Amino acid sequence: MKGTMKRSAGMPSPGLRVLYYVLLAAVLILGVILAAGTVVGLVRGRGARPLLTLGESAAAGNSSAAVSGAAGEAGEADEAVYSGLGRLRIPAGNATVVLSVTFPYFPGDTAFTEELAARTPVLREITAGYFSSLAPGRLENPDEETIKVELLDRFNETLRLGKIRILYFSDFLVLE
Repeated sequence: MKGTMKRSAGMPSPGLRVLYYVLLAAVLILGVILAAGTVVGLVRGRGARPLLTLGESAAAGNSSAAVSGAAGEAGEADEAVYSGLGRLRIPAGNATVVLSVTFPYFPGDTAFTEELAARTPVLREITAGYFSSLAPGRLENPDEETIKVELLDRFNETLRLGKIRILYFSDFLVLE
């Protein structure tokens, strides 16, 4: 038996077999979870509320960078508040207007929500242009309701897929 060496293509070591079975079990468990989630998602439908909410309470609602939602009173749960314009600082003559414009909208109206997000820069420009064009005397004693109506009309002229019903100013300061 000169130089004969026996080669075996036998079974892998017991440690490798255990690892194989553990990985196989993990893949099977994940497959079952994905299949069950798919079935539950199909059965529940589109408008269903989440079964589980992580990170915030279920009553807090959803939020986004441009569109922040806040659930209203009972019966107004579908309505949210659009605050995507942010706080604006607008030079107007010898004064500066600091303003935050918000308004209610229905986040279920996907087309209008997308239009609001797309037209946010235009709405900011409209607001800045409006205050920049005001006569200096008009900013000494501003009539907030008149300003809201005029801005509302200008906003609604540019929107095609929906209309804004009312505007709110959470900040409205005229700094000289």
